[in-house]
Amino acid sequence: MGRIGRGWQLTKVSLGVLNKDKEILLLPILSGIFSIIVFGVIFIAGLLFYGFEETSRFALFQNDQVSELFLIVAYFIAYAAMTFVIVFFNGAVIACATIRLEGGDPTLGDGFRAASSKLPQLVAWALISGTVGLIFRALRQRTRFLGRIFEMAWGIITFFVVPVILFENVSVTKSIGRSKDVISKTWGEAFVGRIGMGLIFLAFGILGIGLPVGGYYLAGENGLIVGAIAAFIYWMVLIVIYSAANGVLTAALYRYATTGEVYPDYPAGLMK
Repeated sequence: MGRIGRGWQLTKVSLGVLNKDKEILLLPILSGIFSIIVFGVIFIAGLLFYGFEETSRFALFQNDQVSELFLIVAYFIAYAAMTFVIVFFNGAVIACATIRLEGGDPTLGDGFRAASSKLPQLVAWALISGTVGLIFRALRQRTRFLGRIFEMAWGIITFFVVPVILFENVSVTKSIGRSKDVISKTWGEAFVGRIGMGLIFLAFGILGIGLPVGGYYLAGENGLIVGAIAAFIYWMVLIVIYSAANGVLTAALYRYATTGEVYPDYPAGLMK
C-alpha cells in the first residue's frame, strides 16, 4: 500500500472511531468557544489599557504611557493563553480517544478529568510552546525559509508531548525528549498519517469554495452571501472533525510507538 493509500486508510479508521463516540466532537467545539472567549477578554483588556488611538476615550493609559515591554508581555500572555486552551482540549480529545480505542465508552468528563489531572504540566507546556511559537514567528519575519524549517522540526519532535504528559509520569522538559524518542520509532507512520489526513481535509476544504461560487452563479449577490455563510459553516465543521480525528490518530500512533501494539480498530499491518 502506498503512502497516500495508507494515509487515506488511517483517516478512514480514525473517522470510524469518532463515529462510535460522536460526543468527542464537542471537545474541539468547546475549544473554539473558549478560544473566542479568551480572545474577547484579551481584546477588551487591550481596548481598556491601550486603546486603538492615543486619544481613545476608552483607554485607561495613553499610548505614550505604555512601555514596549508591557506590550510584549501582554502579547505573550495572550498567545500563551490561546495555546493553553488548544493544548488542554487536545489532551481531553486524546484521553477520550484512548478510552474508546481500548474498548471503553468515554464521556466528556473523562476527558476533562484526564487533562485536569495534568493541569500544571499542560500549563507549563503551553508556556514553552507559546514562547517557541513567538520565536519562530519572529524568525519567519527575518528568514521565512529557515523559520519554516525550524518550525516543522519542532512540530515533529514535539508530536507526542501531550500524550506523554497525560500517560507518563515525567516532567514537561523531559516529555519533549521522550516525545523525540517516541517519534523516532514511528516517524514514518506519524508523517504519513498526519500529512495524509491534512491533505485529505485540505482537499475537502477546497471544495467549499464552490459554495459561494455556485451561489453567485445561481442567485447573484444574494446567492454569494448565502454561499459564503454556508462555506464558513462547512469549513468550521471540517476543522472540528479534523481536530478530533487527529486526536484519535495521535492516540493510536502513541500506543503503537510505545508498545508496538496496534488497537483492534486499525487493520493489521496498517502501521507497520
